[in-house]
Amino acid sequence: MNWIAAAAVLMPLTASACLAHAQPSGGMGLTNLLGVMLANCVVGWATYRIAMSAGKREPAAAAKITAVASMFGGPLVWFILTHAQAS
Repeated sequence: MNWIAAAAVLMPLTASACLAHAQPSGGMGLTNLLGVMLANCVVGWATYRIAMSAGKREPAAAAKITAVASMFGGPLVWFILTHAQAS
């Protein structure tokens, strides 16, 4: 189950390409990549803590919930943070 969580952390490599600001070189930018990865880690950690604190889920189920929340929540949080600064 740890591999599921690790895969969720690596998902920003693809999600960041959609969220990144235009770069002169055509790349996604190291700052955007690191920011999305950090947001994924924070969202995943918070989701895991909340899922485990309820006491109703096994670690395997909590890892699956964490992976899904991290894949969608991390890029969404980073998108909101970067566009809130631009406005």
